[in-house]
Amino acid sequence: MPHPTTHGVWKSNTTSGAHAVRAAAPARDAMLAQLGHALVEMHAQGSGSATMNELLDGFMERLRHLREPSPAAIDPCRRTALPAWRLQRVERHIEEHLAGRITLNDMAGAAGLSPMHFAAQFRIETGHSPHQYLLHKRMEAAKRLMTEPNRSLLDIALDIGFQTQSHFTSVFKRLTGKTPGQWRNDVTGEPEAALA
Repeated sequence: MPHPTTHGVWKSNTTSGAHAVRAAAPARDAMLAQLGHALVEMHAQGSGSATMNELLDGFMERLRHLREPSPAAIDPCRRTALPAWRLQRVERHIEEHLAGRITLNDMAGAAGLSPMHFAAQFRIETGHSPHQYLLHKRMEAAKRLMTEPNRSLLDIALDIGFQTQSHFTSVFKRLTGKTPGQWRNDVTGEPEAALA
């Protein structure tokens, strides 16, 4: 009598007397192939049903194991990038609140995700952590503002979310290789001391 869990796996050709185990998993799994061959041989020899049922249980357990999703497939944030519409919401939030304090929770809330899932998906999509991305956005805004005449570096620093000019200067230099004054002088031709 066929095992109750073998529906669709065991195939019998009554006209030729041949029996086979239909492929229901990756064909290159050695353990599954050995169990299948042993089942076919035992069935052809008419071996005892208790031993055959145990072998069939092993076959079905291996088949279930092979069909289980991998851990990466179970945790979609590990391999899924942040959708474009969520990224747009985050960018809009950054633009609207650039002068203030923006936290990971703020950015995740704008995207509608938990901070953990947001950070993982954000890094996949942009190649940067949310904090690095925020700093780059602030530096882009600073560069735009520094091309405007008569804007002091202190005002620019405050307008893009820094509490002090010195912190702004150190971050700007770390990311661009130049101080804000040096950058401004290179771009506008105005001396550093004139607008600092």
